[in-house]
Amino acid sequence: MNNTFKAIFLDLDGTMFDTAPELIRSINEMLTRFDFEMLPFATIRNFIGKGVDHLIQRSIESSTNQKYDLDFNLAKETFNDIYQKISYQSKPYEHVEETLRFLKGNDMKLACVTNKPSMHTHEILEKSAFFNFFNFVICGDEMTFRKPHPYSLELVRSKLMIKKEEVLMVGDSVNDIQAAIRAGVKIATVPYGYQHEEAIDHFQVDYKLNNFSELKHIIH
Repeated sequence: MNNTFKAIFLDLDGTMFDTAPELIRSINEMLTRFDFEMLPFATIRNFIGKGVDHLIQRSIESSTNQKYDLDFNLAKETFNDIYQKISYQSKPYEHVEETLRFLKGNDMKLACVTNKPSMHTHEILEKSAFFNFFNFVICGDEMTFRKPHPYSLELVRSKLMIKKEEVLMVGDSVNDIQAAIRAGVKIATVPYGYQHEEAIDHFQVDYKLNNFSELKHIIH
């Protein structure tokens, strides 16, 4: 039993929700609208997890062999318009909902800490009825610095008035691991999600979850 944790900070994409199908559909629809080549599922999936700007930029570069003349803001506006209409269709991973319900029932403070823009984060959390689980939600466009910078974790910790040793960050990517390390909090990783480019196995973490429900055993 671990009685030291009072709060759990959770990433969204690839940690709580499998958002890849809707993100990939939206990227390919955006590419099609600009008469660019569509990309394979696996290619776009590798670009997920470092924010929407990175996702759009890398997808366009890959589709056009880095030769394109396109206003990035127009591309982003087009993507957001497409994705906003289908983002709510994303489904949570197995055991996530029941585990969050358990944690909430055991007086654990929960925060969603994601680089995802607020317009999409709120759509997913509200339509799935997950919003009520969280004491605090912070999104990429609400951060002065995004993960892997520790800014968002330190801000939420301050808002919830808890100590570093009382926080557990849960994520699927190097961004989450580095943000937790830099913020001086414990980190747990899930075995799925969008572990691209830099494998999370190269990092020393405090807990490697085999499935999301193991969070119950860490805190209880």
